[in-house]
Amino acid sequence: MDYSPYFDKIFELTYDGIILVDADCKLLLINSNARKILNIKQQYLGEHIGRIIPSSRLPIAMESGHSSINRYQAIRDNLIILYSNYPIFNERKEVVGGVAIFRDMSGVDTIPTDIQTLKSLKETQLMLRAILNTTKDAVSVVDENGIYITINKVFCELYDLKEEEIIGKNHRSLNVDTDSSIHERVLRSKVPFGKQFFNIPNQRDHIIHGVPIMVGNELKGSVAVHLDMAEVNAISKQLNTASNRIKKLEGRSSFGDIITKDAKMLNQIEEARRIAQTPVTVLIHGEMGTEINALARAIHDEGNRKYYPFIEVNCANRTANALGNELFGHLSVYHNNKNSAFERAENGTLFLRGIDHMGIALQQKFLAAINEKQFSKPGMKNPVNINTRIIASTHADLKGEVEKGTFDKDLFFRLNFFSLFIPPLRERRSDIILLCERIVQTLNEAYATEVKGLSQDAMMTLIEQPWRGNLRELKSCIDLAVIHLSHSDGRIRKEDLFLFDQALNDGYTAESAAPPGRLDDYIRDKEKEFIIKALYKNKGNKTRTAKDLDISIRSLYYKMEKHGLVGF
Repeated sequence: MDYSPYFDKIFELTYDGIILVDADCKLLLINSNARKILNIKQQYLGEHIGRIIPSSRLPIAMESGHSSINRYQAIRDNLIILYSNYPIFNERKEVVGGVAIFRDMSGVDTIPTDIQTLKSLKETQLMLRAILNTTKDAVSVVDENGIYITINKVFCELYDLKEEEIIGKNHRSLNVDTDSSIHERVLRSKVPFGKQFFNIPNQRDHIIHGVPIMVGNELKGSVAVHLDMAEVNAISKQLNTASNRIKKLEGRSSFGDIITKDAKMLNQIEEARRIAQTPVTVLIHGEMGTEINALARAIHDEGNRKYYPFIEVNCANRTANALGNELFGHLSVYHNNKNSAFERAENGTLFLRGIDHMGIALQQKFLAAINEKQFSKPGMKNPVNINTRIIASTHADLKGEVEKGTFDKDLFFRLNFFSLFIPPLRERRSDIILLCERIVQTLNEAYATEVKGLSQDAMMTLIEQPWRGNLRELKSCIDLAVIHLSHSDGRIRKEDLFLFDQALNDGYTAESAAPPGRLDDYIRDKEKEFIIKALYKNKGNKTRTAKDLDISIRSLYYKMEKHGLVGF
């Protein structure tokens, strides 16, 4: 006799919800009360139970081979069930299926203490979710099995999903791979993970942190928090602005003030950082308009003399007598003794700009003073002791000046004990974008303007300039553009730029212009221009640039080195 119709009738008439699955956890039966309790419209026969009821613990009972009897579980905010899960064995003690029997306990007034506690916890969870919805960060919480139990509105907006599409689902079943991976790592390792950078399609960059939820030594879940990089960068920008203002008020500088990503420049900064704590004499070479002053000041301000004076003396455009009086002091017409630069820089730093302009006689007197660490001062019987660090700078080729006899050889060797070289801006074209951003930011603060930056055409024009005046010329160019800017979009365009070389070229006539160069030179220049534009378009990404140019990455690096674009 076939009893299956009777069993079907019993399953349908029972007050409890009943679910039956096979050995692969695929649905064989789900009665009407189960569908009603779980608010499921269809039977989904043949589907894996995890896809239909992600929070089901029946697969856990089947995998362990142990029944779970009279357990309570909060399925949703308004649904608490009392359930029992049983694995089904064959005669060989093999698990061939499983059955879950449960009933809705949400409307029961007289319920056990643990359910009352569970309800209290659900109320706490609602309060917690209300708090989480006040933050701008996306927050998600999963239990020990990876089931989402709490999320906030920002999380839903981030992944463009509704709350009901997430709560109760396993993190692996959602198309939020990066979020899933952080929860997976935390649940697997039981240790926090932080500062994982990722990008969600059509969204901004984020940083994600994950932390395990531990009760004693038992893992209860994982919390993941997404930090919007735009917000982080905005706060960082505000902090940098405040820090820069404080440093300006204090008159202090740092190596971080020198904007660069050029390998040669970074190497020189690292060398300067290394010797900042030592008393050694430093000679800085560089063209006019480069960051010589900034580097000298950073060496002082990040060294062990930073709380003592930084005295700057410009050796150019001064007579030998005036410069000598400045360095070694003198008696005024009223016979008052004027302090020397050495005395004013006591325990600190004496920075000599353009030391190549110092005459031979004064060079020799200066060399004797720093070698003997003292000098004789007019009107004083006893010599003045020197405890001062010396930093000198020059735009000239001092070695060539020594060969010509215009610079003292011994002083050259004394100063050149440790030398730094600042590459000109035309050899650091990869820095121009960063420098422009910093210059615009500084000018906005100074002029109370809201210039948003430069257009792509304007930036490309600046990258291609020879910059004979280096950073100083670049600052002047952008400064003039900001002052005269009148566009409603707030961006500097190519036509807003005042370029010194262009102004010079505008004065040339066709007759006076130099004849065109060789074809090879023209092709080389155009290739360089084309590569720069592609690099700028791809924000320096070499792989995408090589793809756009239809060349191998190795060929791109070769061409960049040939055109002096290394470090872009």
